[in-house]
Amino acid sequence: MGNQQERTLGLPYVAGLIVGEGCFQLTVHRIRPTSFRILPRLRVAMDDHRSLRIAENILKDHGLAPYMYERQEGRTLVLEFSSYGKLAKVLEQLLPLLTGTKRDAGDVVNRFVQSRYSLPRGSAYTKDELAMVEELRSINGGNQGSRWNSVILRDYTPDAA
Repeated sequence: MGNQQERTLGLPYVAGLIVGEGCFQLTVHRIRPTSFRILPRLRVAMDDHRSLRIAENILKDHGLAPYMYERQEGRTLVLEFSSYGKLAKVLEQLLPLLTGTKRDAGDVVNRFVQSRYSLPRGSAYTKDELAMVEELRSINGGNQGSRWNSVILRDYTPDAA
């Protein structure tokens, strides 16, 4: 990091960016008409590239390297964690620092990740995991942008614990 002020910032700075600008997601990706994947994600998107690069460096200093990319013709910079392993590590360190609905949303994503880790690889999604998708949608403000119906998901998900 460049100057003394930036070097004194830590994970609470990153948590503040997440609370203010971040988004926790459980994204449903349809693979075929009768199958889907649910992908957990933490994303912070900002036009303020400097602040997000500071957060990236702080996370790297803690062994948490995010995926960084630009969108909207380079105007917006995005910091993202979308793999189960990286999300589990970042949530372990950042969840206690989050507040309000972002903490609630982070808790749901954390429970989802831990639930998937507790099952054999390739297991069908459980009723509890499907309920977590709905719970997170509710925390995040409803179904804006939603292209799936939870009834359809239940129709194609075998009864599991």
